[in-house]
Amino acid sequence: MSEIQGGRWDTLLRRLFPVKGPVIAPAISPEIAPCAIVQPYLPELEYLSGVRLGCGQSADAAVSGEFSHVVFENPVGSNVIAVLQDIVVQTAGGALRMAINVAPATGLTLTAKVRDFRWPPGTTAPSTDECVCGVANYTDPIPLGTAMLLWATVATGSERILCRPLVLPPGTCVAVRPTVVNTESRADYYWYERPIEPSEL
Repeated sequence: MSEIQGGRWDTLLRRLFPVKGPVIAPAISPEIAPCAIVQPYLPELEYLSGVRLGCGQSADAAVSGEFSHVVFENPVGSNVIAVLQDIVVQTAGGALRMAINVAPATGLTLTAKVRDFRWPPGTTAPSTDECVCGVANYTDPIPLGTAMLLWATVATGSERILCRPLVLPPGTCVAVRPTVVNTESRADYYWYERPIEPSEL
């Protein structure tokens, strides 16, 4: 077991057994032998490990002479690792060339708190289950960050863009934007985030 895996195992044991102290494994009675059952990694286990699932969307209106961006941001000092699992881009009114840019976090004002979406609508989730990362709009004459991916969209519809997860440490962001000014952007982001382990700092 690697040092990183050890930290996650320790977090899981702390939630399963009401044991306090700096190191949990030596504090468990000898007759208790924790074991791992080999099975798909279920959302229930992610929850026990402190993982939050988030989704958020926004649209940035067209502004003359400026690029519109819909940004997913992992803020500076968030103490979480964010993994973008999917980006869905919506288009209307004609085919466009779009870009996904990566950049340092810019301290954008994120949309209203996004809670772990495993909580059913209408329930009150504890504040600890609110996602740290979020979605924001950004409009500027200069594109935010550096283009990582370019593609041509269909005239009208929705497209899934990411073909593999994208890891964002604290202080980074990803932006969806058109390659021409005065064009609206619309994007949905799906992600999960987990606390950073001490060995990852």
